[in-house]
Amino acid sequence: MFESGDIEDQLAQSVSRFIARDYTFARRNLITASTPGWSDAVWRSLAGMGLLAIGVPERCDGAGLDAFATRSVMTCFGRGLLVEPYLSSAVVATSALSLLDPTPVGDAWLSRLGCGDAVALLAHHEPDSRFDLNVVGTTATITNDGYRLRGTKLLGNGAGAATAVLVTARLASGVGLFVVEREAAGVQIRECRSYDGQRVGELLLVDVSLPASALLRHDALQLVEHAIDFGIAAACAETAGLIEEANRRTLEHLKTRRQFGQPIGAFQVLQHRMADMAIHHELTDSMAWLAARDVMSPDRAARRRSLSAAKVVAARAARFVSQQAIQLHGGMGMTEELEVSHYARRLTAIGIEFGDSDYHIEEFCGTLEFPVNA
Repeated sequence: MFESGDIEDQLAQSVSRFIARDYTFARRNLITASTPGWSDAVWRSLAGMGLLAIGVPERCDGAGLDAFATRSVMTCFGRGLLVEPYLSSAVVATSALSLLDPTPVGDAWLSRLGCGDAVALLAHHEPDSRFDLNVVGTTATITNDGYRLRGTKLLGNGAGAATAVLVTARLASGVGLFVVEREAAGVQIRECRSYDGQRVGELLLVDVSLPASALLRHDALQLVEHAIDFGIAAACAETAGLIEEANRRTLEHLKTRRQFGQPIGAFQVLQHRMADMAIHHELTDSMAWLAARDVMSPDRAARRRSLSAAKVVAARAARFVSQQAIQLHGGMGMTEELEVSHYARRLTAIGIEFGDSDYHIEEFCGTLEFPVNA
């Protein structure tokens, strides 16, 4: 375990109280079953607690805190199975805007995101790109009064809730980053429910006309990569929280479920299985700390190497723990009524979010430098 600061501890305590009091599993089920699939009331509560402003710079009335604060919050959200688009909007999209040079348009959106008046998603990945950040098929054509966007993007959690999307599109000079409001003519969002109950979607841009001020940056590819790195760090922290809670519920089951006149947790083979699950939690929590530390590094290669390493460990742990939690519960572990099944689904989904373990192994190896023999 790594020591956390006072701010991180206070955030963790505050979020844990909120989850226990206002975000019970029964309420979460009602939210996921609702038409929007998320709760505006919960979002406003998060804003009131200052959680949406953690990554917003102070110049935009935000807290201006670092990735360690986000780690504390995301770990608690993992334990509570939050379905609201905090990762997509308050982490990734907010990071993308914060990494920009200050502009009136970008700062205005940061202020809105921090107070909960808007939800924004980064729209970078495309249907044919898999996890490759360099693949950008969406185009931006210069017009007399701005730009025209054409293309298709994939949206993460919160597709139906988005007020605006930050779209990457290929210009003649490189990859630009545009802010596109949901109500703009030619914008279509096809929403669907993912395996873990979140609402994702597909963004269609059909000759979307934008003013010149909608272009936030011309050479945005490395900035987008860095914003996604913040998302990876936060996802690792969420994974640690998910694993911790899945382990706790599985251990409770082993202590109470009886077979052959004794709790099944008395059998040594199941004790070994739980020990392996606990080890995976410690590894993931440690790598989440490393990711939070290194995501702020100005050294791009070192940052990408650490983030990919953390994602590999977290993804493998998510797969192992989700499968073992189901197996140790038996057939009922697959049912909707048992909470552990929802943790297993989220662990399965988050394991491939921002890239699966195979992709990040390749990314990690690509950052290594080997000496050349003379």
